Amino acid sequence: MTTIHKRWILNGLLLLLVVALLAVIIQTLNPPRVARDSLYDKRMGDEIVSIRIHRQSQTAKNIVLEKASGKWMMKTPIQAAVDERKIKHLMTLLSETIDARYSVKGKKLSVFGLEKPQASIAFNGVEIQFGSLNPVSHKRYLRKGATIYMVAETIYGALLNNADSFMQKNSN
Repeated sequence: MTTIHKRWILNGLLLLLVVALLAVIIQTLNPPRVARDSLYDKRMGDEIVSIRIHRQSQTAKNIVLEKASGKWMMKTPIQAAVDERKIKHLMTLLSETIDARYSVKGKKLSVFGLEKPQASIAFNGVEIQFGSLNPVSHKRYLRKGATIYMVAETIYGALLNNADSFMQKNSN
């Protein structure tokens, strides 16, 4: 083998080594994405067909929304068709990213505003309670079962609205 051939082989091997090192560095800097952690719970099932909103300080404390034959209806406190956009807004809670989680065990719930939550929502019977805002991050504490979550949510205000705010408005 000539010196030129040896150099080509050596250069080729060095090039492969550099490419392999670059691949390792890129993989380290961009790890594969893991499925996002959210408030969705398998107990809710594949399709949400029931939403119950409970408000501690309202006269009409409960709003019950149910899906039947593909349409959402309010069952309590009045019976009326529901604005589908309001349902979609409520369901955004289930896909919010969880920023932190804590076990309820050993925690003083009043610190999180969860001793007597002002509002809660249940999707197919799985309840999520709303606590106070974290004063530093301005994210809300939520409780589902034995876990406290910190989430950037946008539905708390909608939970406190009157029942008629969920009603479908006539387009006439």
